[in-house]
Amino acid sequence: MELEHEELTEKIIAAAINVHKSLGPGFLESVYEKALSIEFEACNIPYQKQWEIPITYKNQEIGKHRLDMFVFNRFVF
Repeated sequence: MELEHEELTEKIIAAAINVHKSLGPGFLESVYEKALSIEFEACNIPYQKQWEIPITYKNQEIGKHRLDMFVFNRFVF
């Protein structure tokens, strides 16, 4: 299982490096998010962006939290 996570992590990092090498620093987060989405699609990396998850307390939903990106159905950033 650890090797699987390592391989998936390497794919995510490689995609992020490609985006950063191409764009460089200084842009808004939204620009990098869009570019990373394009890179994930090109690399066949499954992801969801701006995904809302419920926040519960004592079995009652009290709000929502938005994840910037949810990748491979297990990594959040």
